Amino acid sequence: MQIVTMSTLTTQIEVTRSVEPMSATRRFHLFMASACSILLIIDVLGCRYASIHVAGVGGRGVAVLLLTAMVMPVAAYGHEKGKIAARDATLTIPWAFLLFQGLSFPVLIGARLRIPLRDALLAHGDRLLGVSVPGVTVPSFALLPAVGPWYFYGFSADSMQSLCQRDIFRLRLPGAYSFLSQQSGIVCFPSFHVVWAVLCAAALWGFRPLRVPVAVFSAMIVLSTLTTGWHYFIDVLGGLVLGAASVALAKFFLRDHRVRDTGEENTQP
Repeated sequence: MQIVTMSTLTTQIEVTRSVEPMSATRRFHLFMASACSILLIIDVLGCRYASIHVAGVGGRGVAVLLLTAMVMPVAAYGHEKGKIAARDATLTIPWAFLLFQGLSFPVLIGARLRIPLRDALLAHGDRLLGVSVPGVTVPSFALLPAVGPWYFYGFSADSMQSLCQRDIFRLRLPGAYSFLSQQSGIVCFPSFHVVWAVLCAAALWGFRPLRVPVAVFSAMIVLSTLTTGWHYFIDVLGGLVLGAASVALAKFFLRDHRVRDTGEENTQP
């Protein structure tokens, strides 16, 4: 009787495991592995198509492996001590670093496509919205490649803007391109300074004492993209839309994970 009972119990456990839904942590790592694999394929094929030679690929790979080796003991310690949130947060670091290494190349590939610069189109969008970037400027990208307001409106560019313009025109030259490093961002539309400002504000919003300073600081970053002459106003709007859409999408997936893992929706903000 005991043998039959144990056999039945083992069978029930195996069936339960077979139908048990995948945890949010496993789904996250599966998603990140898939996303990074797709990004790697795009990078490799895109660089070949656009004749981009990347120097130091081995060094980048070693850096990813070293960072992963450094954080794994910390994650293992958090798992052993039952600090699941700390473990999961630590395990996101290698993914973030891997994405950081790979996301620059689609931008370079897009800049190498033979699409005319669209500064005039973006400036026309500003005029339709009733905004003149030179009026608010302090003197000193695959489908809509552009240089920046200083290029279209003809005001003086600072040193970093000059580097940005130089890199964009070098990328647009025919022939092979060797990528060593990038000293300045080259994406005009949408503004990723605005995107990062929105994402940082959303990430820190749960800490009530930080809400006011975070909101002020993020608003200053958004405004500075215009006052320093780096972006058209329509770039800022594009960044706000992309940032807000990213936050909404992340909240949707997190809510979906809570429902799957707990069987009920968490209504807390």
